Amino acid sequence: MAAIVTVKFTVNGAAVQTESTRGKTLLTVLREELGLSGTRNGCGVGQCGSCTVIVDGAVRRACTVRSEDLGDTRIETIEGVSPDGTALHPVQHAFIDEGGLH
Repeated sequence: MAAIVTVKFTVNGAAVQTESTRGKTLLTVLREELGLSGTRNGCGVGQCGSCTVIVDGAVRRACTVRSEDLGDTRIETIEGVSPDGTALHPVQHAFIDEGGLH
């Protein structure tokens, strides 16, 4: 039986706590536990970039980040880049302009 650990971190400015088993990915936590569907599962191996997030200021692929390694980190997803939720962030505009939503 896999050991379960409690992991606390911040997503888009909100405190999060999750129960993690070895190998559970950040992508799984974001989509299935937090309901943040903007982070996509394209390839599952860190090649395509559709699951890109910012972890402590660094670009990371959420499908390759293990949730048990997230303790005390700050994560920003595509949903969090527009602070007021009304104006699109330049990254969001780039997704639209370059067809990244298809």
